[in-house]
Parts: sequence; structure tokens; C-alpha cells
Amino acid sequence: MTRDYNRFTLALGKLKIPDEALRPGVNVNIEVVATRSLGIRSAKQTISWQGAIRKLR
Repeated sequence: MTRDYNRFTLALGKLKIPDEALRPGVNVNIEVVATRSLGIRSAKQTISWQGAIRKLR
């Protein structure tokens, strides 16, 4: 993960996923849950994405 002020970039390609699961056309569901906190207050935000792995160029 990298941070640029208030923008975060997740390197999903660095996750340990078996090679056979990364074939073109495989459907994927990605869900990221972020918890923001300040003192005793906190809030969760969920971001979801669905799609298919594209062909390699």
C-alpha cells in the first residue's frame, strides 16, 4: 500500500493468490474494509468491486 496525502493505493497483485486462480476470464470479487478512527470515535467504510481478469497483453 502506498499513500499520497489522503489517497491510498493497494497493490492487489502482491497478494498471495494461486497462479491457477489468475487466468483470464476468472470472475473476482474484491472487498476492502477501512476503519477510520479519531480518539474514541471510529467509522467503517466498505468498498466492493466485481469484475473479470483480463487477458495479458
